[in-house]
Amino acid sequence: MQSNVALANEQWGQLAKDYNIHIGASWDGIQVTNKDSHNNQYLLNAEQYLPEQMSALYVVTPENAKYIFDNYLYATEHN
Repeated sequence: MQSNVALANEQWGQLAKDYNIHIGASWDGIQVTNKDSHNNQYLLNAEQYLPEQMSALYVVTPENAKYIFDNYLYATEHN
């Protein structure tokens, strides 16, 4: 299942575990400049409820494409 994991909570995490649902969480990268984007915080929050069911998928946009390598390094250091 693909999600931005904005609404992840304990019940959501338990449902994913019970039904063996793996979540592909969208990640916009660490240089997100859109003040309305809370993507990094969503991932950190969801990680506590879905430690084994979640993997992040990096979303490449014109705004963050030049930071692909920086985001790769960040992701590998925080895995």
